[in-house]
Amino acid sequence: MASQILPSSHGELWSLKTKLEASGAMIIEAGEFNWDSSRYLGQGTNGTVYCMTWNRKDHGDVIQVAAKKTTKVDSNEIEVLMKLKHPNIIGYYGVVFKEPSVFIVMEYAPHGSLDTFLDDRHQAGNMLPLNQVLQWCTNLALAVKYLHDKDLVHRDIKASNCLICQDGELKLCDFNDARQLATTVSTEQRGSLPWMAPEVMSEKKFSKKSDIYSLAVVFWQILTCQVPYADRQTGVQIMWCVCTKNERPSIPQGCPDEFAALMSDGWKEKWSERPDISQILKRLSSVPT
Repeated sequence: MASQILPSSHGELWSLKTKLEASGAMIIEAGEFNWDSSRYLGQGTNGTVYCMTWNRKDHGDVIQVAAKKTTKVDSNEIEVLMKLKHPNIIGYYGVVFKEPSVFIVMEYAPHGSLDTFLDDRHQAGNMLPLNQVLQWCTNLALAVKYLHDKDLVHRDIKASNCLICQDGELKLCDFNDARQLATTVSTEQRGSLPWMAPEVMSEKKFSKKSDIYSLAVVFWQILTCQVPYADRQTGVQIMWCVCTKNERPSIPQGCPDEFAALMSDGWKEKWSERPDISQILKRLSSVPT
């Protein structure tokens, strides 16, 4: 994988463009976008995301897209996105160069991020029906299975990296930290603490089973519409309760036993005892509704 490039001049932008073209990345002309109508969507990893109008000359149509604006591009993210095509992974279109920035152009999700949706439900006191919970958990599990079958790990699975698309399907996004696994584990600490597996917190060891841990925490979020460890004020407190006290989010009364066991198994302390993604999908399909 190429190292991170900081395009701060015309020469560096040209060099980055040349490297991406050589890797087969689609370079989209800046003139195909209506820049004046761009709308802020939120902050992503290493960039700000906007809704943009794209006049696709090759297709003869106009569509809405999400574009992540950045001046710091790790070509790994683009190389990973180029490999991915799955109904539950946010679609990737290409790259736009508009000095001094680079825009990664992706599928637009009109219903926004899962974390915002769940927070609104929590504030209103409305839990999701179980069939909706299981549908979205299955959407994410299918996305993770697709990645794991390619020996890719996401390394930052959380509700804010899940988007609700036009058809109501949930899709996984933000592959800035995704990596190909040549071996079982890597030794970089990546991710966000409330969703981070204990072995990543304490030993910086990451594997497919660490993705499983994070996925189980997101399952709990979808079920409860709450933020994990919201009562812990600092990252140190989260690490202490997860690694030292072996605490996990509290599973609410009324949760089906099969789903409660699935979450509990997914966030077991020993990564080797967690189910793999195929087992998770099988067990999700057996939860009674």
